[in-house]
Amino acid sequence: QKARELTAKTIEDLRKLKAEFLTISGATGIDEKFINDHSSKVAYAMMDPRGTKGKDYENLLNNYAKEIEGLSMGKKFEKLAKAPAEMEEFKNDKKNANKDFITFTFENTPPIAAYASVTEMESQVYAYEAIALQNLAEIADAGTLKFDNILPMSIPTAASGVAGSKYEAKMYIGASNAGLNPTRTMAGK
Repeated sequence: QKARELTAKTIEDLRKLKAEFLTISGATGIDEKFINDHSSKVAYAMMDPRGTKGKDYENLLNNYAKEIEGLSMGKKFEKLAKAPAEMEEFKNDKKNANKDFITFTFENTPPIAAYASVTEMESQVYAYEAIALQNLAEIADAGTLKFDNILPMSIPTAASGVAGSKYEAKMYIGASNAGLNPTRTMAGK
């Protein structure tokens, strides 16, 4: 539950950031204006040393990776906001290796590309959540149902019988786990 809540909060913050990109660009949605905006408005907002928007984004991603690792009981996660020097494909690239994560991600980036970059990070957050939940399920042996209460039942096919006749009944077994609180829904209720 905590892993899901952490992911939901992180995704909410990423979506708010994408909404800010639209506002900064003066767009009301992903429309032709936004797609064809080749300005650096969003890049400036993210890289502005007087503001914290870029650093907040970087911290959000890396804090998520740390917290999901802490919740996943032993599974290790790399940080999400990596500088080029931390990436195998860019660590020897003289043009990019000395840049930080924010500069590398947003430098000369039009708004639609910045939006796509944050959307890709949403996918990474969901991927980390899936890995954490899978690890927790394996630890909890969630693939196996365990019961601590087993109740055999028989329901006779007739309400009464004649002495000496064959007794017929359907047999059932009911099982439950006192530690679980299942819910039953029908038609969304």
